[in-house]
Amino acid sequence: MSTTDPTPSQPAGKRSLTRRLLKWTAILLGVLLALIIVLVLAARYAAQSGFGREFVETRIEAADPSGQEIEVEGLSGDLLGTF
Repeated sequence: MSTTDPTPSQPAGKRSLTRRLLKWTAILLGVLLALIIVLVLAARYAAQSGFGREFVETRIEAADPSGQEIEVEGLSGDLLGTF
């Protein structure tokens, strides 16, 4: 006869597995949230750089609303300041 009963250890193992899954889920969500924050900050910084301003100018000038021509020269200030 064995002194250890296999039945009580089984729920403890399930709880352990559940805790590990919750732990890894929380870690994954934290990493994803951090990645989103970094990407948003990088996009904000890129929009303020010279390259970002030129990119915005070319995209605005490439737009052709109702056959009108748009010309943009020298964007300045915070491009995302009103959001």
